[in-house]
Amino acid sequence: MPKFTGTRLTEIAVERIGAAAKGKRIERPDALAPGLILRVDSHGRKAWWVRYRVGAKQTKALLGDWPEMSVETARDRAREVRREAERGVDPKAMRDARDAEDARAAETFTHLADAFFDVFAPRGANTKREMMTTVRTHLKPLAGVHKEKLHRSMLADITRALASPNREGGAKPGAARKAYEAASRIVRWAVSEGKLEHDPFHLMKPPAKGAPRERTLEHREIALLWQAWEAEGAPFGTMQKLLLLTATRRNEVARMQWREIDNPDAPTMWTIPAERAKNGKPHTIPLSVAARAVLATIPRGAGAFVFSTKDGVRPVSGFNHHKPLTDRLAAEIAEREGVAPVGAWTLHDLRRTARTGFARLGVAREVAERCINHVGGSQLERTYDRHTYEAEIADAFARWGAEVTRITGGAPESKVIALPRRA
Repeated sequence: MPKFTGTRLTEIAVERIGAAAKGKRIERPDALAPGLILRVDSHGRKAWWVRYRVGAKQTKALLGDWPEMSVETARDRAREVRREAERGVDPKAMRDARDAEDARAAETFTHLADAFFDVFAPRGANTKREMMTTVRTHLKPLAGVHKEKLHRSMLADITRALASPNREGGAKPGAARKAYEAASRIVRWAVSEGKLEHDPFHLMKPPAKGAPRERTLEHREIALLWQAWEAEGAPFGTMQKLLLLTATRRNEVARMQWREIDNPDAPTMWTIPAERAKNGKPHTIPLSVAARAVLATIPRGAGAFVFSTKDGVRPVSGFNHHKPLTDRLAAEIAEREGVAPVGAWTLHDLRRTARTGFARLGVAREVAERCINHVGGSQLERTYDRHTYEAEIADAFARWGAEVTRITGGAPESKVIALPRRA
């Protein structure tokens, strides 16, 4: 072993050493522990290193930082490293091997999912958000499973439990299929990137599709819910009104921003940007008189979001907690008025109710589909029919808004309602 000379380092001596000049470093060998060096960089970081030789190879290893590792601890560790080196054992190589093994052991399904979402380019922002929610909630049993131990039986257990009725509620075939699709997409990507040798789910059959929901609200139910929304107020009651009037999706309305409205003081148009639309295409909705009246009741917050409990800083959320309040209010109103209550319904049923309402009012199919931002017709038809249908869409929403006003017993206004400004 080569001889190392230096000074006897102490805690006080180490503390007094200042930072090195920019682009330089200071090295202070310790006289009591051969090979031990204190290295100080230009940022003032003080780190312990040890030099040693294994056979003909001379190398060095990082022991730790001062003051987390004291002078005496650094000496003990340096002596231990050099004793191992004299026996022909390279401590640094062993540590690197252990770190690599630990890294391999930590490669779970969660790590694959995180890597996938880092590069995932969604067709619409909601797609990525919904997939991440599915992974976080329904695929939780896979979270800590090592990637090489994933098996289709694990995913089958998850989807079977979701698709079967249980004590907490009815079957959720839609959630089962989303869980299967999310897990399959993640592992297929991992295989394509060389992070997995094979797809553990490739022989698994996808869960059966549940029967599509056909629920639409009757006129009397719309009237009852509207009263409940009036009682509930902003933001959730008001948000549900706009869901019905604009035939949009829950998150499209919940994350609505004031900048998406053409003129918040006298609104006529609301444009959902492409990154927030499910199909990745911007969607402009002419606001009916009824929709403008709803917006007029919403005070401007300091933040960007229209529907918020945090002064516009964050969008409204927690729908599973809010909707039971709507149902309870509607049930109380029905009991008080001695009428049949509202049957089981979901927020998405409002969109289906609006689309059905368009058809009932005689709106042409190609117009009604554009009202809900569906790309209808064949590719050939879309290639040759370049008409924007702007006037027809505006007329459809105006007629639907008037119909909702009639159903709920309101009196439609003929003027544009100005929104209150924030003081």
